[in-house]
Amino acid sequence: MSREHRCALLAEAERAELIELADACIADGAQVRVLVGPEVGCVTAQVREPVLEQRFLLGDVLACRAEVKLAGHRGWAMPLGDDRAAAPAAAALDAEATG
Repeated sequence: MSREHRCALLAEAERAELIELADACIADGAQVRVLVGPEVGCVTAQVREPVLEQRFLLGDVLACRAEVKLAGHRGWAMPLGDDRAAAPAAAALDAEATG
């Protein structure tokens, strides 16, 4: 699975699942360091029109990004919304999958 696909799946995952899985990842005592704390902001959503396959800007969406280092591996996530707990949890899972 590519990192792009993994991050897309993490961005769509439920908050409770992300937090539960991230807790399981660090339960063995793995060292976690927050590199970029949860930051909420707007990003521009771009989509491809299906008939002519032209890209266009849909508008701005709210997202929260975070970056962590888990057991020496960097992880990054940017789920939609303003959930400041889900973003670092998803980033930890990205780091776990990278390692």
